[in-house]
Amino acid sequence: MKISISPFVLLRIPQFSQNADIEQSWVSLKDAITESSPAFHQVIANIDSIDLANATPKTQFTLWKYFNRAKYRGVPYGKFAGFGLAELEHRADLKRQLHIAEHQLVHSFPDWSYIKEIDKSENVIFKKDRLIVANSSIYLVGNRLRFLYAYENSFELAEVENEEKIASILACCNLPTRYSDLQILFLSTIDQEDLTILIKDMLDTGLLFTDLDPDIIGGDSHSSFDQRHPENGKTYNLTERTVLDGNIDQSLFRSLPAYIDFLLRVMPKREAAPLNDFKKAFRHKYEQQEVDLLVALDPEIGLGYNQLESSSENDDLITALSARAERPRNQEKSAYDDKLRNFLLNAIYDTKGDKNVVIDIRNFLAGPSNLRPPNNFSALLHLSDNLVIPDSIGGCTANALSGRFTLGSEKLLAHCKATATMESESNPDVIFFDIGYTAEYNVDNINRRREIYQHELMMLNFATSKELIPMNDLAVVLREDELILFSKKRQKRLVPRLSSAYNYRRSDLSIFRFLCDLQHQNIQSDLTFNVHDVLPGLYFYPRIQFNEIVVSAAQWLIFVNKSIDEQLESNEISRYFTAGTGDQTLRFDRENTTDMAAFNQFAIQKTDFYIREAFSVDERTVVDTNKASYHAQMQLTLCHTEQLYKPYHSAHHQTLQSQHKKIIPQGNNWVYFEIYCHSSRIDLLLTNQIPAFLEAYQDAFECYFFIRYNYPAEHLRFRIQMKDTKYGYFYISELIDLLQEDIENGLITDIQIKPYIRELERYGSDLMTGVEHFFELSSRYVLAVLAASFDTDHKYLLCARLGALMLNMLNLNPDEQKNVLKETENAFIREHQLQTTDMKLINKAYATIVRLNATILPKDPSTAAMEKCFNRLLKSCDKQRGIRLFNSLFHMHVNRIFSSQQRIHELIIYSFMVKDFMQQVIKGNRL
Repeated sequence: MKISISPFVLLRIPQFSQNADIEQSWVSLKDAITESSPAFHQVIANIDSIDLANATPKTQFTLWKYFNRAKYRGVPYGKFAGFGLAELEHRADLKRQLHIAEHQLVHSFPDWSYIKEIDKSENVIFKKDRLIVANSSIYLVGNRLRFLYAYENSFELAEVENEEKIASILACCNLPTRYSDLQILFLSTIDQEDLTILIKDMLDTGLLFTDLDPDIIGGDSHSSFDQRHPENGKTYNLTERTVLDGNIDQSLFRSLPAYIDFLLRVMPKREAAPLNDFKKAFRHKYEQQEVDLLVALDPEIGLGYNQLESSSENDDLITALSARAERPRNQEKSAYDDKLRNFLLNAIYDTKGDKNVVIDIRNFLAGPSNLRPPNNFSALLHLSDNLVIPDSIGGCTANALSGRFTLGSEKLLAHCKATATMESESNPDVIFFDIGYTAEYNVDNINRRREIYQHELMMLNFATSKELIPMNDLAVVLREDELILFSKKRQKRLVPRLSSAYNYRRSDLSIFRFLCDLQHQNIQSDLTFNVHDVLPGLYFYPRIQFNEIVVSAAQWLIFVNKSIDEQLESNEISRYFTAGTGDQTLRFDRENTTDMAAFNQFAIQKTDFYIREAFSVDERTVVDTNKASYHAQMQLTLCHTEQLYKPYHSAHHQTLQSQHKKIIPQGNNWVYFEIYCHSSRIDLLLTNQIPAFLEAYQDAFECYFFIRYNYPAEHLRFRIQMKDTKYGYFYISELIDLLQEDIENGLITDIQIKPYIRELERYGSDLMTGVEHFFELSSRYVLAVLAASFDTDHKYLLCARLGALMLNMLNLNPDEQKNVLKETENAFIREHQLQTTDMKLINKAYATIVRLNATILPKDPSTAAMEKCFNRLLKSCDKQRGIRLFNSLFHMHVNRIFSSQQRIHELIIYSFMVKDFMQQVIKGNRL
């Protein structure tokens, strides 16, 4: 893929220039501290600039940290730093300098915390005829309505009786509706006083919202937001530094696309552990069913998510401690390749202790990779002479870092919208939507942004977007190893985006956490190289570069129980260095006595820690009208137009629930056994007791089939459809008699008789009976294969032969057939995280299969019957549904034939089928 760099640059400019003096900047610094830390401002309120030297050591150190960050940290927070807008340009005569205004431009907004003081009294809601909308998280569980309820800074599942009047009001409020309109609608059915009381109760319980519950997306367009904000009340300040003239030389970043490609080839795949756990649980419980997302996330009837659901016993302490305990799992990372580790170890050894040596990582021969970055993402970096120093690279969207600044800039808003549009156009027939989440009044200011995406998810508030997606419109399905979110109403795939820098792992709302984790699925959203992930625990790390890009600055381990000054001297530490992490990073100058005193204070508070070389500030790039230079950080938008998300069209519209029962309880015409035993014992059952039982009674059965399952433990699922239901208990007794010896010997640990839940969502009720017939034919075939004692290689060959026959019946052209095979194979490769060495083992096994193919296997009559059955099913399918049906039926067939590790066997079979297909192409049989 071709990575390009957008010409638009978002600058992050500290409040003070790098050479600013604290005494001269004292008034402005105090003003900035007032907003960020009112408590500390009380400590320094009466200190003048001439009295700074007389402040306590603790106060002086705190002031030094504030001032240091106000000169070197580009993170816009209050007035400590501001954003600016510039462009990249490629001209030979371009002067490498941006001129910015000397003073900051402050955009002020009412602080979000005033939301909780908005008057929502009955008088305001009803007499002022407010708009009312239903909580979109409502879903039905039995005869009760279950929904998400927000209280203070936490969330819980609540439920009420599904009364007719409540259901009618909710139905009328799917879209915002005036109270007066509701009065007219229910004029003849509900007493007006009773209606008012009922609506008030529904508002209090969280079933309804009004336009007094403003959306965090879209700016401050709600008049209600200002009604409780005092004239001199607390404000949220977004600071801008106007760029007066000048552009940035694009050639400075000429190596960045190649560096991104290198990172994709060396970095491990990173995904959220909770999402992977959810996938596994979803596969076990739902397989390929389409499930309402709210139901899937329900901890009682569904799966929950990351154990986030709280009971009434939970409190803030429990929540905080549990979040701390789960943090390592959320940040789970795969290991880097040993080749990169060995390369760096050898390179460091070759330096022979020379602290000035730079390792050129381009010399590492990185292999190919199937990792793909998002369609757009950010690179935060700064310049030093001819060096480019990345601070971070990644994100699911560049809008995550840019979004909050749209409140202060129409130009930036246009850029963010264009970025969103580009992503949408790269993935046709897929809807990208923003998540409007708010829960923390003291933090949510950074969550505020203008409307960037055309679609927005309604999340427990009154949203104003023209294209709203209700939470109860979301459904999810698992295809191969990919969770696909889609809209039931729009019949389109959905992809969530959070155009905010909010740390979503602070939240305990399961649907929000799920959607945010889902952003990262199957893309490499973290491209920030950390040498400690490759080589942890070294005393010294030399600088690593990729051309002019500093991959990793030189680093030294500082021991707090040794002399700090001696370590700086003996380790030949660079003049400028940094310590701390993230937003708490501080910059020190070894030739500045104040800095060194502060560094000793810093070290006292630490255990052993690393310091990193820092680079001289490029005095030519960003200067103000007084020619003072700034340590500006630049945010570049990197992008590509490769399609990452394929459309998905739900099968729900084809499912005629009224014609077929989904759940068939015990005592009806289906009997469903779960027989728990070891996987190898299941093979013995399928070659002994089960065939004996079928031989004796199959004439009394309309249909029968089996499938293997390993959750919650290994077991055989055996289902029979009786022609006469009155003999159900007889057949149960007969089968148990056949299994009695294994039960008594402990070889069978449990037998359960359960209701048969038909997979109507997966296959459609119009196909369900035909699919069950195919299952019977497949089961007969597998019983014959097991009775013949075929080895694994022969089983591969038989499965590949059947797969090829079924694939040929799909009426696809050769390219489409190849895509079906390759996409399925690649999904399995991603699922099992296979490397090149693993694929070589499969290639070697394929060579054995090719030789085996010379041994002509007889064509079993069941194969022809399965072909005919599959062909009849395909007559009711369009192309995409036919492909899904092929994948599902073939998947179940492979499951029946192998005793364990069925998904790995299926991967191997698809790999063989791909190779067979390509051999056919070479021979000209597929042209």
